[in-house]
Amino acid sequence: MTKSSDRKKRMQSMFGNVSPETLAKQASDSGEETPRTNDAPSRPRSSGSVRAMSDSLSAIEAENEELRRSLSDGERVVDIDPSNIHASFVRDRMDIGSDPQFPNFVASIEESGQQVPVLVRPMKDRVGHYQLAYGHRRWQACRHLGQPVKAIVRELSDEDLVIAQGRENTERKDLSFIEQALFAHSLKERGFTRKTIAQSLGRDGGSALPYISMLTALVDALPSDLLHRIGPAPKSGRPRWDRFAELYRKGALSAQKASSIDDLVESSDWVSMDSDVRLTRLIGVLETKKAQPASREIKNDAGKNVIKVTKTAKATQISIDQSASDGFSDWLVEQLPELLRAYSGKQETKR
Repeated sequence: MTKSSDRKKRMQSMFGNVSPETLAKQASDSGEETPRTNDAPSRPRSSGSVRAMSDSLSAIEAENEELRRSLSDGERVVDIDPSNIHASFVRDRMDIGSDPQFPNFVASIEESGQQVPVLVRPMKDRVGHYQLAYGHRRWQACRHLGQPVKAIVRELSDEDLVIAQGRENTERKDLSFIEQALFAHSLKERGFTRKTIAQSLGRDGGSALPYISMLTALVDALPSDLLHRIGPAPKSGRPRWDRFAELYRKGALSAQKASSIDDLVESSDWVSMDSDVRLTRLIGVLETKKAQPASREIKNDAGKNVIKVTKTAKATQISIDQSASDGFSDWLVEQLPELLRAYSGKQETKR
């Protein structure tokens, strides 16, 4: 049996053994538009990793499974003006506009149409308006293109909405570790239980609740504005973020380290860095050890250390062992004004 045949049967089984052709006919009979196709030759695709292709297939299958469930429940896909759709009351993603892949996503929808509907619920206080549960990137792309959004409308409680929102992103593997943490923290701030938060992230079992506590504690340890300045950091998991939080220790950061962080974040290079590089650079700043001051010891004729000179960027400190140099420190202090005048005169001569 060929791979093509396997794929066809696999996709057909996800729609309850209804063929794609039959599904398309059902959508047509229901009065809904079928996604438009492009007769022009498709653009050659650049080769990617096998893992990336596998993740894309998993995402498509997860989307198709959601669509199959919706159709089996008798739900219809409708077209909604994107201006009548409003974001979820809790953010699960960082700024979509800063996502370097978003322009490609928009181009894909422009070329092939919106293949998978978003999920919305009617807004009780605004007739004809809807709140988004999931599909924020699809909604933003359609709004950018000025085309209607294909959506499934479903009555959802707040708890149902956040669970659907979180699970859809978890199945698609779209949320980075820090985005999950921020999402969990936002839900906690709104009074949702750890159990509900765990369900929204697809977590169950004995480790689910401690995991949620870990996520929210990490966000509490770091400034929210700095987290958003860093970005999603999709390649950075828990160990990197734990290390950053350990080094940062909000409220206990030295003035020197805080200044170094501010300098990096405000630098011209910051904007051009991807978010994973930003996190790595910040960890590097915090891991840099304070330079030890240079010191020098001066011995007397008997070979005993008498004077220690310690030099830093801001000052030079001279320490004299009184027991080894009786009266020397007093003599040196008396000589300092004359030494200073001699040095100043020497500097004037150089000019």
